[in-house]
Amino acid sequence: MVAVDEEIEVLVTTNKQCYSVAEEVHISLTIKNNGAKSLELVFVSAQRYDIAINFGNKEIWRWSKDKMFALFTGKIVLKPGKKQTYTATWKTEGASVGKYDVIGTITSKPTLSNKTSIEIAT
Repeated sequence: MVAVDEEIEVLVTTNKQCYSVAEEVHISLTIKNNGAKSLELVFVSAQRYDIAINFGNKEIWRWSKDKMFALFTGKIVLKPGKKQTYTATWKTEGASVGKYDVIGTITSKPTLSNKTSIEIAT
C-alpha cells in the first residue's frame, strides 16, 4: 500500500505474506520522495520510525517499546527520487493463528504512516 500523497510514498512490506508460529517476520518501512523538490522531514526526538503489529484492534507488539530516544529535534532531507528504508524483525512466537496488521510510521511532524497485512497459519 502507498500512503500520504503523490509526492511522498510510504511503503510497508514483509518478506512474505503467510507465516507459521515462531517464525520471524522481516519488516521494511520505506519513505520515498516522488516529487520534483527536496523533501525535509522534521523530528522532535532521535526516533525516526516505529512499527507496530495489531491483531484485531489490539496492539500486540511495538518495535520502540523497549527503546529510549534522545529528545532533540532533527531532520532528514530526501532529494527527488531518493528513499530511506528502516527495518525491524518480529518473532511470531506465542501469536495466534489469524490476520495481523503491520503498521509502519515515520515519526516526523506530521507523522506519515501506512500498513500491510500478514497471516499466521498453523
